[in-house]
Amino acid sequence: MATSPSPFDRIQKFRRGKRPRLWLLWVLLAGALILLVLLYRQVAAEVFWQAVAPIVRLRNSISSTEASRLRGELASTTALLTDRNALYKENIELKTRLGRSDIEVPRVLAAVLMRPPWVPYDTLLIDAGAVHGVVLGDLVSAGGQALVGRVVEVYERTARVELFSAPGATYQALLRGTLPLAVEGQGGGSMRAEMPAGTQVAVGDTVQFPGIAGGVAATVSAIDARTGESFVVLYMHLPANPAELQYVEVWK
Repeated sequence: MATSPSPFDRIQKFRRGKRPRLWLLWVLLAGALILLVLLYRQVAAEVFWQAVAPIVRLRNSISSTEASRLRGELASTTALLTDRNALYKENIELKTRLGRSDIEVPRVLAAVLMRPPWVPYDTLLIDAGAVHGVVLGDLVSAGGQALVGRVVEVYERTARVELFSAPGATYQALLRGTLPLAVEGQGGGSMRAEMPAGTQVAVGDTVQFPGIAGGVAATVSAIDARTGESFVVLYMHLPANPAELQYVEVWK
């Protein structure tokens, strides 16, 4: 026999039926938030920009400082290059007046066909060979006076160049054009040499070949001077990065 619900049960059922759903509360809350943003968007924008303004100013300050530094370095490099070109021109003119106009070395332009790792490290394969007048022992420059190696094998239309930094390669050179030293290749574009302790040498000094034609073969990058040793070790690198060479000049 069915029993009718009590008055208390009917009240509870009524309350459950009238209870608002949770998703409706979220919709109302989101709507209110959007309305507030629309009504006070100017105030919200001001608050946002006040919060991010210090970050933007800091970033602009860093960018400006970096740009100023790069502009300074570029100006310094340009000035050094201009000075170098002027000195080189003056040097050529002086030697010409002294009857040494033969120092203008004939050169053969060649493209670099292969470089490490497709050929042994510290070697290059170039597209100039015997038919272009290239012979064994010709010096090779990265352009201008920046010598990087020597021709060690000659074929009909190509040649193999061994860089001065090749492991085991040795040659006689001059530090700053005056102090003789024996340079030894270490591989990877680097070289080393030993000088008596007390020799005046600094990072950035150039290493040149003997002869009036000259040619910069390396630049001192580090000096190892230990207390009590009778010599100092100079570490040098080629005047150009072999991995970035696209063209070279073969000195005849």
